[in-house]
Amino acid sequence: SEEFMSPTIGETLKYSSIFEQINEKNGADIACSVQSFALKDSSMKGLIDEVERKLPDKKYIDAYLTEPDHYMHTLGEINDTTKGIIADIDNQLKNFVERHKDVLILSLADHDMKNTVPVEYHQDIFDLAKNHIFSIEPRAATFFVDKDKHELFYNLLKKYYADSLPMLQANLYTTLIEGRIPEEEMPHYFKDYQIARSPYFDKLLGDFLLVSTGDKVFTFPNGEALFANHAGGTEEESLIYLSKYNF
Repeated sequence: SEEFMSPTIGETLKYSSIFEQINEKNGADIACSVQSFALKDSSMKGLIDEVERKLPDKKYIDAYLTEPDHYMHTLGEINDTTKGIIADIDNQLKNFVERHKDVLILSLADHDMKNTVPVEYHQDIFDLAKNHIFSIEPRAATFFVDKDKHELFYNLLKKYYADSLPMLQANLYTTLIEGRIPEEEMPHYFKDYQIARSPYFDKLLGDFLLVSTGDKVFTFPNGEALFANHAGGTEEESLIYLSKYNF
């Protein structure tokens, strides 16, 4: 609708970014971010060109590239186009490292990804969810369900997904079941989470958080499923590789 929503997330969950902290501590504007989606040339070359323009004045630069995320989502994690993009990123980074021997460079992904298979859409489950939709991620989907419908929602999950989704044991979490469903079947995952947390935490988490531990993924009604997804509970999705250069 292009309607401006207020307050923004930055206003609601205020925090001091790493750039603000570095600049404040040093009393100078020496830290910044470069986002490829904000550049005219959003390729790896375009990103590196912008980083090199800022290097003389900046001591800390966080550079974010949107690929190969986009192509992995739409084409899959093992695809000739995806592999070609990754090879180009690797080559561009290698040349950048060699040109700047006095710069410490860290490279990493913000998440992993895997090819996925959509589960069948069941209207009666989504009818029980507020706004008839899930939130967060298709492989870590949270549902907001009225309290008096929790057991019905849970029983429908077992009916439709017990065989196709390996997530009805330790990987199906809820916050508001209150003992009516056996703890061993649906543990209260965050019950013993002893860290100071935002007052928005429980509100935004929802009533049922379904984390896929296989290759299955939820889809939106009449929505086209992405070929690959992330945020599930598999080991491969938790592995993030960090590389360092000129260390």
